[in-house]
Amino acid sequence: MSVALRLRNISATYRTEDGKEIKVLENLSLNIFKGEVLGIVGRSGYGKTTLLKIVAGILKPTKGSVEFLNGENGVGRRAGIMFQSPLLLPWRTVLENVLLPIEIIGEDPRDYVDRALELLKIVGLEGFEDKYPWELSSGMQQRVALCRALIHKPQLLLLDEPFGALDAITREEMWLLLQTVVVREGCTTILVTHDIREALFLSDRVVVIGCRPGRVVDEIKIDIPRPRQLDALFTSTFNNYVHRIRNAIGDNLKCTRNSNS
Repeated sequence: MSVALRLRNISATYRTEDGKEIKVLENLSLNIFKGEVLGIVGRSGYGKTTLLKIVAGILKPTKGSVEFLNGENGVGRRAGIMFQSPLLLPWRTVLENVLLPIEIIGEDPRDYVDRALELLKIVGLEGFEDKYPWELSSGMQQRVALCRALIHKPQLLLLDEPFGALDAITREEMWLLLQTVVVREGCTTILVTHDIREALFLSDRVVVIGCRPGRVVDEIKIDIPRPRQLDALFTSTFNNYVHRIRNAIGDNLKCTRNSNS
């Protein structure tokens, strides 16, 4: 499997209002392979979202580099991003919201209408293209946000707690939907989540970030056949993975306490 994205010795430091420097990430290196779904889990404050923003080009690392394919630097238009909040513009219709990235990159939205309608059909929103965000449920809004992230056919899909605000049933429905869409689109995907079950169900590989400043403390290949059904959540294999990740998170908490003592 070829490498799609390479993170080299990524470090990130924030400066507080009183001038104190806080290291969030330190010398983190990671290869992301073409077409895989990589899950990133860890406790709050360990740098998961910071890492995703560095990959997206929203933040610059204090040290290190992000190399996208063939040694190129920077992700740019190759990435689609989806956050916990759908961030839909209330004065725009569903279709207009999906097409927004096309306007931002300076291309003609009319050339992407057919693709937008196709994506909406795939996520179960056929016929909703003229509705407004306030007419949709939270789950439907997240489906629109997913279509928006995919509209320009990104090679890389970045997901930051995309279903964290949804109820448990809707969240699991979105897992099944995302699994189908990612396989269909064939894009490399990075998923940041606090939900261990979500990471395991959706990912081909899970990385645990811990030991503040954040770095990789465990990496697990998920050998569960695809397509995955929700029944997989109740198998002994799945539960063994859950226990391994929980143990890794617990161990790196001890590491953090020791570093602060």
